[in-house]
Amino acid sequence: MSLFNELHSKYYTLVNHILTSIPEEGISLGTLRKVVTEKGFLETPTCLIPLLTDQDDEGYHLLYEKENTYYSVLKNKPMTFLTQTQKAWLKTLTLDSKIQLFLDEDELYELKKSLRDIDPLFLPETIHHVHQSSLNTDFFDKTYVTLFRIISNSLHHNQYMKITYLDENDKLITVDIAGYKLEYRITQDSFHLIGLIDAPTQTPHILRINLSSIQEIIVLKTYFNPKEIEVSVQAYKCEEPLYFELSNARKGFDRVFMHLSNYERMTEFNDETHTCFVQLFYYPFDEEELINILISFGPVIKVISPASIKNKLIERINAQRLLFKNR
Repeated sequence: MSLFNELHSKYYTLVNHILTSIPEEGISLGTLRKVVTEKGFLETPTCLIPLLTDQDDEGYHLLYEKENTYYSVLKNKPMTFLTQTQKAWLKTLTLDSKIQLFLDEDELYELKKSLRDIDPLFLPETIHHVHQSSLNTDFFDKTYVTLFRIISNSLHHNQYMKITYLDENDKLITVDIAGYKLEYRITQDSFHLIGLIDAPTQTPHILRINLSSIQEIIVLKTYFNPKEIEVSVQAYKCEEPLYFELSNARKGFDRVFMHLSNYERMTEFNDETHTCFVQLFYYPFDEEELINILISFGPVIKVISPASIKNKLIERINAQRLLFKNR
């Protein structure tokens, strides 16, 4: 079962979902394929479905087939057990201030109670973040928690929101927005709402709003098509992705990928050079932050394209060299 290892833990969850959700009347191959496609990776249907459906020695024998319908071999729902390491990881998560946003007080109390005798893997103060701004977001603030949950609920139900926020010039702006996603940016230690402005009275464009800047939010009783919003939002990304070579000097892989974790990217490891070639997809309003991040990591990153970002990096570096030269 080479699919089942620490690198593909999603398959554990997926197969467990399939086995425990199959109704008594069974499911068709088409339904099975749909579930695997929706909950797996791009290549999952090709890799996993033959192993689930084959009735010979090559299959997993977790499903059996009868008259073109598939049934689970389980007679009872399996019990789930956690290792000590998993419990320690959960205990560590309960100490993170951001957990307040995802669990209510009762859920968090019960979780902490069940883990009271477990030591965490590490404490929050053990980790010191570099290249992080000092916005000091208060994730315990009840107003912030309420705001986060209102937005999460609106995203879940595909509802428009009317949001009033302070822009970078401290000017109050009010927009009707179709939310696309909530995004955590480690460089700012804050959550941002990315959405599409498409109200009849406003110019359509994509927008990113720091939750800390929101002054008022009203959930509207109008709904949007999430697939249409996703297509529109993706269309606003820069036509040419950022393409760079990354070395692992000074743990470059860990450091860079962590700081760029909120960006969609494709990575290819080169066995000869022992470096990664990364394609990173971004919106126009991300460019300034990306340039600052790239400069901060120095020689572990070599930007290949686009030429516009490459030239701006050269200008910034030359300006810094001139500044130090004149001291």
